[in-house]
Amino acid sequence: MSLPATIINDLCMNLLENILARLPAVDFASADCVNHLWHLVCARILSRPQALISLLLQ
Repeated sequence: MSLPATIINDLCMNLLENILARLPAVDFASADCVNHLWHLVCARILSRPQALISLLLQ
């Protein structure tokens, strides 16, 4: 039984978001420039106030 593509895509996006959210601020800023998908994930992370505060404090 295979998983639908949407579930796999959501899983990949959540995993990428989890990894990028743990990066130091300078590396996070660099990751934002990798490609469009990474930019979208970084924008979603920055839309959460707690994530934005933690990046600013680094």
